[in-house]
Amino acid sequence: MFRKQTDNYSSSLRRFLSNQHTRSLYAGVFTVLLISFIVGSVHIGHLDYAAAATTTKEFVYITDYGADPSGESDSTEAIKVAIEAAGQNGTVYFPKGTYVVGTSKEGGALFDAYDGMTFEGETGAVLKCATPRPEGPGCRPFSLGALQKRVYSDITFRGLRFEDHDVAIRLVDTKNITIDSNYFFNSSIMVFADIQNDSYGNTGTRIINNVIEIPDYKDKVHNPNYQPNKNPPYSNKELDQFKYWIQFPIRVMAVPWDESISTSVSIQDVLIQGNTISGGAYNAIELAGHQVEKIEVIENVFKENHGVAIDFDKGVRSSTAQGNKIYDMIPTEQYDIGEMHAIGIQRGGLGIKWQYIPTSDITIKENEFFQSKQPYRKIRTQGAYNVRILDNVIYQDDKGGEALALSFTEQIVGGETDRFDIKGNDFLQGDILFAGDIWLDPEIISPILFQDNQHNGTLRIMNHTYTTISIVDNRFALPEHESLRVSQNNTVIKKLDIRDNSFDLGELSVREKAFSQGLQYELFNNTTLNGEPLVTGIDPKVDWQWGTGAPSNELPDDNFSVRWTGQVEATQSGTYTFMTRSDDGVRLWVDGKLLIDDWRNHAVTENQGTISLEAGKRYDLQLEYYEQSGQATIQLLWEGPEQPQDIIGSKYLYPPQP
Repeated sequence: MFRKQTDNYSSSLRRFLSNQHTRSLYAGVFTVLLISFIVGSVHIGHLDYAAAATTTKEFVYITDYGADPSGESDSTEAIKVAIEAAGQNGTVYFPKGTYVVGTSKEGGALFDAYDGMTFEGETGAVLKCATPRPEGPGCRPFSLGALQKRVYSDITFRGLRFEDHDVAIRLVDTKNITIDSNYFFNSSIMVFADIQNDSYGNTGTRIINNVIEIPDYKDKVHNPNYQPNKNPPYSNKELDQFKYWIQFPIRVMAVPWDESISTSVSIQDVLIQGNTISGGAYNAIELAGHQVEKIEVIENVFKENHGVAIDFDKGVRSSTAQGNKIYDMIPTEQYDIGEMHAIGIQRGGLGIKWQYIPTSDITIKENEFFQSKQPYRKIRTQGAYNVRILDNVIYQDDKGGEALALSFTEQIVGGETDRFDIKGNDFLQGDILFAGDIWLDPEIISPILFQDNQHNGTLRIMNHTYTTISIVDNRFALPEHESLRVSQNNTVIKKLDIRDNSFDLGELSVREKAFSQGLQYELFNNTTLNGEPLVTGIDPKVDWQWGTGAPSNELPDDNFSVRWTGQVEATQSGTYTFMTRSDDGVRLWVDGKLLIDDWRNHAVTENQGTISLEAGKRYDLQLEYYEQSGQATIQLLWEGPEQPQDIIGSKYLYPPQP
């Protein structure tokens, strides 16, 4: 007993004297106290742990209560006693060393905590799981809430290194928790709420300045039935049953994912800032659930993540990803190259009826996407509304391949007051895709604004009905491909506003300027061009053969009409012959003169008329067409000086001038 007491107090002396601020003042006093104890003072030596549990202390060392910094013995019980000794508003201090802790029970935790408590580690302090997965059940050293059925508040974790834990810190029913400047090695952080069963949820969580490293997730096997050389090989679903990995370095999640559940329990006001994250099998930062809102993911660094860096999923609302740097993405069994994307904004498909919950009010701002070892999609939205993508930079590199810079895929929902704003970005590599699932969401009502961007790729629009798309004040530079491609299959743009864009297209600039040129069209659901048009847009040229169909899902297959208006410009002076091929009726005016008038039902018929044009001068042009029944065809051609007969190309056509 005497030897043990002497060693404990000698250890305390060494730590105390190592503090530069107190060493000179208290060294002599502390030495006198130690000598007094050695010669027989029993009042200080016999520490009553039961009494300490009822006493609040400002600062306790876990080694004072038997924690083993050598890692040779389990320190779980010693740390529990230190926590009791520190009490409310106390600090539990981990001196330099490796502290091995045991495993938690299912759903439980190793350590509890008082409100206002700080867990702080000296540089080199490691909290290590004694039985890590896959060999053992893993550890959850701190799981605050749920089973304890109370709200934990104002607790800080700082300066600790967590090694080989399952979930190192799990927050359930908490308020104002700070996780600052820790190192997580094969360990993760979870902020969780069960909106049906929890009493509070989570608010005010701060996850800042941490390093999270998951280096070897896919090589660990925890099932003895796993066959590494199985033929045929396991499917991805089968692999999930065998392999262990930390899937989400940081996960913020509210369950169940059922929008019909209305409750005040939620996760909100979470800041994830200044962290460096590498590895993880699915998403580096996963944000999921319609009761998750006001999440800020700011100024983090992502390196060699597997799958998705930041994922807004299953109804997350009013959240931001800003100023993050994403350096690389690596394909896995779960995500091939085509599926990988750095930032995802997507809906959730839930329940027996596959109930969709859209994600909304998301801002993606001032993020940087750097060179990659593998091509990957940079930003993907899937079933979201009120999305703003602002001032991001996607850098160019030789390995970017055909991966998309940005995609709106499957379906986009929302109302007329909601928006999709894509402004001020530098898309230096990769195409941009607008696409949809016409069976799920027949029309995108929310206006889409593509403004003030630099884009070195093709803007592709397809497979949907869009109410409004505005493409304004952008800079396009893509010498080898078109800058805009609109699919002719199942694609309708009711209002397409293209203006004030600039092009840096080298020798192909004349041909490629078709992006912002063409005739304005108006579609009517009658054969007389009466009433308000159902759909308007820009046609680069008039060259349509719809068969027994119609140019838009908005129109019937028969009994519709179209009007094209704009201007035409000749490159040589002389006489030009304008021709139409149509089924059914057609009329054509050039410079106010009616050149063709065949307004009747007929099979495919060619008509023509002539007019003199001056080189470089633009002339008003109006073409009208209707389809009664059967086949539907309309083409506009010309022939002139040094101009063989051909469809009039977009480089000669312009929308109406204001």
